[in-house]
Order: sequence, then structure tokens, then C-alpha cells
Amino acid sequence: LLQYLCSIQQLMAPQNGLSFFPKFSGKQQSRPLAVIGLTNADQQVLIDFFIVYTCVPFWIALFALFLKWFHETHSYDVNWRNDTDLLLFPAVFVLVALPLTYLRFQASKTSHFLHDYRVEVVETFLNETRDNPPSLFKLDIAFNILLISAFNLSSLFSILPSSQISFGSLYLQALVLLWMFDAGTYWGHRIAHTPTFYKYHKPHHNVRNTVALSLIDIDMLDFFVNNAPIFLTPLLLCGIGYQMCYEVWIIGFLFFFTQGFIIHSDL
Repeated sequence: LLQYLCSIQQLMAPQNGLSFFPKFSGKQQSRPLAVIGLTNADQQVLIDFFIVYTCVPFWIALFALFLKWFHETHSYDVNWRNDTDLLLFPAVFVLVALPLTYLRFQASKTSHFLHDYRVEVVETFLNETRDNPPSLFKLDIAFNILLISAFNLSSLFSILPSSQISFGSLYLQALVLLWMFDAGTYWGHRIAHTPTFYKYHKPHHNVRNTVALSLIDIDMLDFFVNNAPIFLTPLLLCGIGYQMCYEVWIIGFLFFFTQGFIIHSDL
């Protein structure tokens, strides 16, 4: 949305001196918006914005509703409440990350059906990526397990049954979670690329040709940048007297985890 407003601002050149972003004032030529309309790039931004912020919360809310029903009708707890939900994360790793990584390596072959779908066509460092996979025994993974378990056992989340929760409420929670993650990771990543912090973020970019597994090739700074919005959302909502649905939170977490593997897959 900020990108869209900036692009509109550069086109409008307000006559009255008012501006969304004052630093742009006086730098544009006067062109009425009714004449120029929206460029293809502006339209694409609006379409992407509509799709993401309409469809993603819907699917998070839908799967959260199913998971809540499953929790209420089945009990597979081993040591504490909903502890088997932790198995969803290695399931995503096995069902998404590993196949995408395998397919990316196979896509380097000209005969492979995904060869034309590679994002990075220069594969000079692909063998280096294959020979140096990230370790699965990492401190950030242990931190994730501990934090998810601690949040699960806390009183941050609502205990209302699914019969007393509307789908609209779940949708709004998913929308807030998506917005927090989207904004938090964007600005956090911008900060991580500043000279002060890039020395901590640089190991993530040592992989020149990325594959899905490159997502977990991070240090603790990236861990906090990527996960802080997810953990802060129920805390902030609780701070204003609103308890989030646990299932929306954990399904949203899984969605962002899955999305991370996909965007690093180079396909």
C-alpha cells in the first residue's frame, strides 16, 4: 500500500501543496490524475494487494476453523495441550522444503519441465549450494520450539469453543497477523541491510544460488526479524484486551513458514 501511495504521489503533483509524502512535493510535473490514469505497474500493485489481503486471511481462517474443530473432537496431546501441533512444522519441511529443493536442483537440467521457470538462470554457485546444506541443529529452531510451546501454554489465547466464534472474527485476526508479519518482516529486512546490522545478516546471503532450504540458513538476528511480528501479535492484542484464537495464530505461523520456503526456492 505504501508503494502504491508513493507511485501515485509521483504522478499527481498536487496543485495545493498538500501531499501524502512532503519530500516529493514540487518535484513532479503537473499532470491531472484523471488524464494519466493508473499505470500497469500501479494496477498490478493494487491487484496483488487485493489478492493477498483478501485470500490469504480467508484461507488461514478456514484452516484455523478446521484445526479448532479437530482439537475439540480429537485428543492427541502427549505431554501438554496441543503439543502435537509442533509436528506440523517438520511436516511442512518434509512435504514442501525438501521436494522444492530437489526440484530446483533438477531444474538446472535443460530437459527438466521446470527449467524455464527458474528465477536465477545463472547457476554458477548451484553446486556450492548443493555441497553446503544448512544444519538442522540450530539455536533458532530450538528457540522456535520453546516459544511456540510457551505461547501455547500461556493465557494469551481465547478458550471459546468454535460454536461461539464467528468466521468473521477469525478472518480479522488472520488479517491483523498477516499485516503485522508483512510490515514487520519488510521493515526488519530493510534494517538488516543497513551497514550497522548487515554484518549479522550477511551469512544468509552467502548462498549465491538459493534453494528452499536456504530459508533456514540464518542467524539469530534473522530469527527475530522473521518471527518477532508473529510472537508480538497475540501480545499486542492481549494488551488491548482482545484474546486471539490459538488456531489462527499457529496456522498463520505455518503459512509464513511455508511461504518462506517457496520464495527461497528460486522457482
